[in-house]
Amino acid sequence: MTRIGTPNLIGVDNGAHDSGRNDLGTIALAALIILCFISWLAIEIPKGILTDTDELLTAERSREMLLTTPWVIHFNFQKSFAKPLLQYWLTTLTLPRFENRTLAVRIWPLIYAVLSAITLACLVRVIAPDRPWLVPLTIAILVCCPLFSSEAGRALLDIGLAFFTTLAILFAQLARKHPAWWIGVAVACWLGSLQKIPLIFILWLVILVVRVSSSVERQRLFSGWLVASIVFAVAATAVWPLIQVAKYGMPVKSVFHKEVVVALGPEHLGARPYFEVPFRLSTTAWIGGGLLAFIAPFVVLLWKKQRFSAATKELAILCVTLIALAVVFNFDRSAIWYQSFRRSVFYSLLFFTAFWSNAHRVVSWPQCCWH
Repeated sequence: MTRIGTPNLIGVDNGAHDSGRNDLGTIALAALIILCFISWLAIEIPKGILTDTDELLTAERSREMLLTTPWVIHFNFQKSFAKPLLQYWLTTLTLPRFENRTLAVRIWPLIYAVLSAITLACLVRVIAPDRPWLVPLTIAILVCCPLFSSEAGRALLDIGLAFFTTLAILFAQLARKHPAWWIGVAVACWLGSLQKIPLIFILWLVILVVRVSSSVERQRLFSGWLVASIVFAVAATAVWPLIQVAKYGMPVKSVFHKEVVVALGPEHLGARPYFEVPFRLSTTAWIGGGLLAFIAPFVVLLWKKQRFSAATKELAILCVTLIALAVVFNFDRSAIWYQSFRRSVFYSLLFFTAFWSNAHRVVSWPQCCWH
């Protein structure tokens, strides 16, 4: 006799087992790519000497911190308020302990790069949980990006800002379902401002504006966690500037004039061609990859025939925002996050979207379409 209505438990178990195996395989492949990347840079970065001007400044400021006080930056043994402290603090931990001074200064950007890759893998997994192979593909594209690899091996501040920015965006995506993750965004904002500049505050504002403009997102956006995180981020970021003013005599007027008035004045903003940064971002990659990755966020926003998820559209808006900031302020290395992030995430998303859309048209697999 044939039993009617009995579910195929064996098929379900096999499907779950295959899905679990695929997830483990993609995680292992992504970990292998990151391990190879670490090993290669760990061999290369101790070689030679520091030659880049900014690398030398990082090493000298950290050395003078060890000789004076760890609570304020010195340059030529004079107090300097031009840069935040976080990476200089970290470098003071390794500089007296590593025999190879080049490695002591460059190891923190390498750590930031590895953490950025891991965070980006988690972000892709959150955005596209049903596309596990996006994770190793994204990491492969990331580590192959020339700008990301070069910044990861030099003692600069930008790769740290890239890590904290990616971390903040990951927490913002997790906060869609669990508002407590907004505190993580606040902590990333605070550490990002200690690393270089408060860029994450601008991106956080863009995320909030995007979600407020959506009726679905607006209903679950406002919560006590969001308010508390904003208050914490503002208060924590303000602590160190207030200490610099109260204890170390930071000249507020001169610093404000140099960092804001002069930086935003007509001489600085018009010093270089406005489209230099987009052109360089489009060309510093393998053949065609830079241009395709550059137009990817615009395709996500303007391609009406393809339905992208709300998270993907939000990331596209963030990338376009960074393009605008790079063009207006003539960002140089500050565009490192945009360069690496958009290449990896959006190039992969477009590739897989086009692939699965074509597969759906040919063999009618509805489960392969984007929802």
